[in-house]
Amino acid sequence: MDRLLHRIFATLIQVGTLRVTTARGRTFTVGDGTGEPIAVRFTTTAAQLGVVLDPDLRLGEAYMDGTFVIEEGSITDLLALALSQDSSGSPPHWTSPQWIARYLHRRLHQSNGRDHAPSNRTCRSPASGSPTGFTAWHTTAGRANGRPLL
Repeated sequence: MDRLLHRIFATLIQVGTLRVTTARGRTFTVGDGTGEPIAVRFTTTAAQLGVVLDPDLRLGEAYMDGTFVIEEGSITDLLALALSQDSSGSPPHWTSPQWIARYLHRRLHQSNGRDHAPSNRTCRSPASGSPTGFTAWHTTAGRANGRPLL
C-alpha cells in the first residue's frame, strides 16, 4: 500500500516539496524540492486506502476525521501545491474509470422512473400537509378567495 501511495503522490506532485508519512511510519518525499516543504501524515491505513480509491471525496473526509494530519504547512498550502501542478486542468488518466463509475452510480440513484414517480406525489410536507408541500388555493372565476383547497 505504501508503494502505491508513493507512486500516486509522485505522479501528482512534480513541482514543490511534499513529505508524506504513512500509517506504518514510512516517510517519502515527492516533488523537485523547491518551495516551502509541506508535511502530511496518515494515521490509519483505512484513510490511506480511501484516498487511493477516491481522493476527491476521501482526502477531505480524512482531514476532517483527523486521520490525515498536516504536520508542516496548512491545508491552504497543500491545496495550493496540488492545484499548481498541471496547467491543463485535466485529471490524471488513471482516474477515468473511477469518474465513470461514480457518474453511473449517481445516475442510477437519481433516476425517477415511472414506478417511483407516483410516490413523489404522495409525499406530504409537515409544514402544509399538502402533497406538493404548497398550500393549494380554491379559485372562483380566476380569483383566489383565500380558502385552502386541501
